[in-house]
Amino acid sequence: MANRQTREPGTSRQRVVVYFKGYEYDELSEEAKKNDLSLSAYCHNLTTTKQSALSYSDASGLISELKEVKRLLANIAGNINQVAKAVNYSLVIPDDDIDTVKNSRLAVNRIIHAINNLRP
Repeated sequence: MANRQTREPGTSRQRVVVYFKGYEYDELSEEAKKNDLSLSAYCHNLTTTKQSALSYSDASGLISELKEVKRLLANIAGNINQVAKAVNYSLVIPDDDIDTVKNSRLAVNRIIHAINNLRP
């Protein structure tokens, strides 16, 4: 241990391992190339700068998408509640309610698709 160099406080380097989804890795690699940086240097710059990785327009777009998802979820919840009340009173499900459930299922699938495609 006597041969080990001492560093000034706060100057030690640490390794961090980060896992990305395939599309995230591809997007980061492209951005790194555009900036003539290695992927490691680009990620380091992203994490050490005071600027957010999301631009204002990206963030506002994401917020509007999330508001749309919230609206769709509220509609689905209302539809499901109406169907549940009808079934509880009559124990028979009218054709209109079956259509409502089918439409709700389609809406849920659209929401899942939208959430899966959200990328900052």
